[in-house]
Amino acid sequence: MARSILVNTLIRQLAIFINLVSKILILVIIGRLYGPEKFGVYSLVFVIYNYLYVFSGIGLKNYVFYQYSKEKHTKLHTDFNNVLSIISFISFFLIFFDLLVLLISGLGKEFLLFSLILNIGIIFDTLSEIFFHFLDSQERMVESSLLRMGANPISLIFISLTILILKFNFIFIFVGFLLSKILIFVLTIIKFKKTFDFKFRITTKPNFKKNFYLFKETIPFALNNFVTLGLNRIDILILSIVANKHAIGIYNSSLSLILRLNSIIRPFINAIFPRLNYYYHNNKIGFKNLFNNSSRIILTSGVYFFLVFFLGGEKIVIFFWGEKFYQSIPVIKILSLMIIFKFINALLVDVITISGNQLKRAKLIFYAFIFNLFLNIYLIPRFSYIGAAYSAVFTHILIFFGLIILLKRLKIKIDFDIFLTAKLVILVFLIIFFNRLIIHLDFFLYFVTLTTTFTLTCILFKIIHKNDFLKVLTFFNRQKKLS
Repeated sequence: MARSILVNTLIRQLAIFINLVSKILILVIIGRLYGPEKFGVYSLVFVIYNYLYVFSGIGLKNYVFYQYSKEKHTKLHTDFNNVLSIISFISFFLIFFDLLVLLISGLGKEFLLFSLILNIGIIFDTLSEIFFHFLDSQERMVESSLLRMGANPISLIFISLTILILKFNFIFIFVGFLLSKILIFVLTIIKFKKTFDFKFRITTKPNFKKNFYLFKETIPFALNNFVTLGLNRIDILILSIVANKHAIGIYNSSLSLILRLNSIIRPFINAIFPRLNYYYHNNKIGFKNLFNNSSRIILTSGVYFFLVFFLGGEKIVIFFWGEKFYQSIPVIKILSLMIIFKFINALLVDVITISGNQLKRAKLIFYAFIFNLFLNIYLIPRFSYIGAAYSAVFTHILIFFGLIILLKRLKIKIDFDIFLTAKLVILVFLIIFFNRLIIHLDFFLYFVTLTTTFTLTCILFKIIHKNDFLKVLTFFNRQKKLS
């Protein structure tokens, strides 16, 4: 049992890593080949797609995983078929609704066609995700992870082939995405049929009354996902209204790289969550020690990535996007300021979740979303993508202080090491000074030197200890034992 949990965890992390690399390669290929304006079109199409995707599942994915894990698959025929039917109905409705909105918006026939092609994929994407969660609920995480692992690499292959064969025709990027989603769906269906012995079907008349209670339980999940997505992407929608596609491309090229850091910090926080939860309810001293150690590692990681993007921003932009995106350099430097807050906020949010105050957490994130919305409305017309970058930074700082105040009101005692903070501040100034000596180095040698210097300085200042890396690895083993 323990071995299977470890294998499941490792394969899931491998799937996340492969998909992360594939996503970055897709973005880089499109950005380099087509430049900021076309990349802005691509970004806006995908933002619309992501908003529709959030509501297409209305939280039913969570329902399938948590509820079906309590039953054997042989008892789930009728309910699962009805869930599939509801998902299909909602997906078709959202595609039709989006089509009407885009027709009214006046974004043009070409953009309408791009969006329609990609949005058709919502049906296949959402249904595939429901099947993945069904497999997970029946302890088939290896199979679902392997299917997930293939999603973005297959998209990368399709897009590369369509670009090369069809002479860089931009529309076929979206055709490539659609074909990859259809292929993953077909492979998922084949695997599902081989694994389980019951037939599934999608009816044209889903029984909404039968599963009406689902909506009460799952809509909060969808709303929370919508607000979280809004914090990261509402600025692109506003840029599309008051600026232009070029500004979207410049801004999103930097934002996309910053947001990919979630895939680095989130697995670590997920790994310590069970132990943190256990200590919170059973051992306050253990909770305090684990929180202090975890926050030290997370803060140090946040400072490292801040320095990487702030000091090496120009090298990163030129390496990934090319000189066409030189205007992204100040954007990535500004956005780097939010990395530290973004990292530590992820830990603080989980602490509030552990305390059972999810509703208060959701309210705080919602208020931050509203703040971000109005700040974008004020700054973007005046400063374009630079205003959007500052808005993102100010919002994450606001969330940090909001979380600290909320934790105090809930009487949850957490302590940040003042000496650690002072050491990190001194470290930042030392690295900034040292950066003058190595800034002339080429891309890879520069970041190897920067990373080595940062690590050695952290050890010298006793910010990180020699056994910290071992602790990080054992967190995953502890999660396995707790499971």
